[in-house]
Amino acid sequence: MKFQVFGDYDVGVNTFWDHVFFVPEFINELYRVGLNFERHEILSEKIEDNGHRERSLKAYPNFDLPAPLRKHMGSQFHYIERGRYDRVGQRWITDIHIPKFGQKLTIRSTMSFRPNGGNRSIRHVEFDVNVNVFGFRRLLEPFLERTLKETYERARIVTNDWIHANLPADVRHQAGHAP
Repeated sequence: MKFQVFGDYDVGVNTFWDHVFFVPEFINELYRVGLNFERHEILSEKIEDNGHRERSLKAYPNFDLPAPLRKHMGSQFHYIERGRYDRVGQRWITDIHIPKFGQKLTIRSTMSFRPNGGNRSIRHVEFDVNVNVFGFRRLLEPFLERTLKETYERARIVTNDWIHANLPADVRHQAGHAP
């Protein structure tokens, strides 16, 4: 199943990548407050000289799972996100793995931004969700699509709020353009 989400951001493309997305205080605010996750932890992070990055994160969301999923997942539902930032293409590519499902459920996303006039940008995320879990596909696919869309919309709102509360005006107003 493939789908896309879009969202308006109150900073330019470069400002988002350079002053928001990888800032630890932003990440904590996003997961803890904005997404109301039980907890999250960065398992590993690597920054290369050319600006490329890799990060693995373990997250414990507070999703309202449908009863059959809740029974299967248990009380410690979590996922592992492995992300790669391509500095040249300015894309964040993630693979999400839910240990309870092994390789039978995969979620891949590619997030990019494009300028939207001056100091604004539009986020574009492409999702590719594959569910090969006998008896769960019809339940999981609509749940995952709805949950990912809602989560990314909340993330957009929290990010814009964080930008206005934490970035000085001169940084916010830099026109950010993709290379």
